[in-house]
Amino acid sequence: MRNTIKVLKSIANNAEDNRLRNPIEVPPENLSISRSHMPQIATDQRDNFLKSLEREGVSHQFTRIAPIHLKATQGEFNLDKVRSIIDKKPPTNPVIVSKDNFILDGHHRWLADYNMDKHEPTPMLKIDLPILDLLAQARRFDGVDFKSVTESTKYKIRNNL
Repeated sequence: MRNTIKVLKSIANNAEDNRLRNPIEVPPENLSISRSHMPQIATDQRDNFLKSLEREGVSHQFTRIAPIHLKATQGEFNLDKVRSIIDKKPPTNPVIVSKDNFILDGHHRWLADYNMDKHEPTPMLKIDLPILDLLAQARRFDGVDFKSVTESTKYKIRNNL
């Protein structure tokens, strides 16, 4: 039992050492919107969201952009979630961005990509709207959820900027 506890403490200490040696870099520029007010578009709702934008005459394109060229919209991040994404195989879902290169959905994936190689282009879904207009459209979409930074709470809101 004592050996098991020592091993667990050693693993915990090594994990903490890695966090100190490799801290997550968070670019300072963002719009400081609380994560709880940021729309989260589930993968199974993405096509419906794009169709709703198309009905409004808004186009989109799949592209690749280096994370260094994007800007955060939300001002809160769950760094444990970012570390988890870095430790695992990166997700294949593209980050959704506005035409002015602000992130609508996928902040944690973007921050993981940024910390792995901020100059390596990664998949993005670019929507032809500036971020404030895109946020308003996303908040009106029925298939969107809102989560706190800890993700323990999921709820819906309908605020306009």
